[in-house]
Amino acid sequence: MFVSSGGADPRDAEEAAAAQAAVFVQVRVASNEDSTAVPPPPPETFGAYQKKGGKSNGVMGLMDVMLSDLKDDHSVAEHAEEMGQKDYENLMSASQKTRASNARSITEKESAKAQWSEKIEIAKTDQASTNTGLMKLNESIAGLHSSCDFLVANYDSRKEARSNEVEGLQNAKAVLSGANFE
Repeated sequence: MFVSSGGADPRDAEEAAAAQAAVFVQVRVASNEDSTAVPPPPPETFGAYQKKGGKSNGVMGLMDVMLSDLKDDHSVAEHAEEMGQKDYENLMSASQKTRASNARSITEKESAKAQWSEKIEIAKTDQASTNTGLMKLNESIAGLHSSCDFLVANYDSRKEARSNEVEGLQNAKAVLSGANFE
């Protein structure tokens, strides 16, 4: 819309700015001393260029190299697969041994648990019967204690009654031994 109203096309401004881009050029000014000096020798390289001959150049050489690389990669992959398979088989074998060991351990522990549960039940039964016997013994002791308490509480009166009885028997014996029965 700006262009249709008579304004400048912004694309032209971009092209003009690109044409005025700064360019830096390095220029060497020769001095009198530099013109007579011999430049240093070039650095060492890989030697003179020699064109390779045979299959190593061209498409066929490249395909042979690719085929060789593929064979090498394939043999490495096969070796890795074999090693992976062996590792997997070893892991499965070890896992199977571990599972068998764990199953044996679980069976042994369940058996031990059952034995201990049985022992606990027997101990509970024994404890109940022992408690019952203990209660009967405590009742018997309480009954004996009450009868003993009666004897201890009435000891003095019973001792006096016994003394009176012994004295009465002695008097009766004396009366009987002095009397003549004709």
